[in-house]
Parts: sequence; C-alpha cells; structure tokens
Amino acid sequence: MVVQYVHFPNVSIPLAFNEIITTLLAKGDREMWIAKGVLLGFGLFVGGLFLLVVLSVLSAIVKGSIQYNHATSVGVIYGMTFGNPFFYLALLGCLLVGVSLVGSWPTPVR
Repeated sequence: MVVQYVHFPNVSIPLAFNEIITTLLAKGDREMWIAKGVLLGFGLFVGGLFLLVVLSVLSAIVKGSIQYNHATSVGVIYGMTFGNPFFYLALLGCLLVGVSLVGSWPTPVR
C-alpha cells in the first residue's frame, strides 16, 4: 500500500490519517458524539469503580481482615481509588474506549 501525503505549509500529514479525521468529523454533530463517548466512558468507569470497591470490601470480609461490626475506613477507600495511579489510568482508558466506540459506530450520531 502506498501512503500518500497531504502537504500543508510546513506540515506533512498522511492521507489515511486525514481521511480518518474527516470521516469522524463528518459523521454528524461533532460535539454530540464526543459527549456521548465521554458519557459512555464515564459510565463504564463508574460501574467498574463500584464493583472494585464492593468486591474488595466483601473479599476482605470473607478473608476475615474486616469484621462485620466494624466500619471500613475512608483511608482504605481513598487508597483503592484516588491514591492509586491505576485509578487515573483506568479513567483515561475508559474515556478513550467510550469515545472510540461511539466514533466507530457506522451510523451518524444524532
């Protein structure tokens, strides 16, 4: 496959990349599919976060490290979420997955 380039002043962009961007932006209202993608990604992230916290606390109860009549500290939940660098990587990954899923839908987003 031969890659053609589109030449702008001081910029050379492969034609395939330019066609991808043009196709994505021509799918309808650009702000709408970006907003839907962000909402989808954020929904995936919140659902996964809820499952992470609930399953972590339940597994700790089953293992015996947390007793039934004791509360779980805020520090434990903070350490599993905001204090963990993978929390932010998961957020970014879910947003990227959401936007790419909505951007790859074959029909226009309206």
